[in-house]
Amino acid sequence: MVVHGVEGLDEISLCGPTKVAELRDGQVKEYVIEPRSTGTYEMSPRGSPRRQRGRKRRCSALGVAGKKGAARDVVLLNSGAALYVSGSAASITEGMRLAAESIDSGKARQKLEGWCR
Repeated sequence: MVVHGVEGLDEISLCGPTKVAELRDGQVKEYVIEPRSTGTYEMSPRGSPRRQRGRKRRCSALGVAGKKGAARDVVLLNSGAALYVSGSAASITEGMRLAAESIDSGKARQKLEGWCR
């Protein structure tokens, strides 16, 4: 999957539609992911790209902390896509469910803390 969020980020965005080009079985399929279609809420982008990058780092840490909200949603959405692409999930939605289980069990936070050490 190659993704392009509305604010130019290389991740699936909650700030609007994300363009996707997915290579599967030798064929490229292009489509758009809308935040609302994934069960997440659309939010508006704020600040410069540099400020947004800093926000992304904090967002990832908050997202694995288990607290409900936009940080968790963006982590679930992008983790779900990664699990789908890796073959660990049959769809992005299933990947989001698996990611939520990892966050809720505390395993995701433990892994992040281990990487930080």
